Amino acid sequence: MGTGLDKRQIYLRKQLYEELGLRTYLITYIKDDNFIYGAFLDELEKNNKYYDTKNNIRIYPIENFKKIGKTQ
Repeated sequence: MGTGLDKRQIYLRKQLYEELGLRTYLITYIKDDNFIYGAFLDELEKNNKYYDTKNNIRIYPIENFKKIGKTQ
């Protein structure tokens, strides 16, 4: 289980980080466990634990995110 972004979106967000120092924070939730998860994109990219689909979507396993809250 995981979440992801189109690789073009990742490229643009990397540019923001490199040129302006703006970090992207991804937030997602898993409906099955009612938790909200978050992680910085640059940290997700650093650990190289992701899967690229044939449609150029990069999927990051949920294990690489931190639980930041619970949905209601």
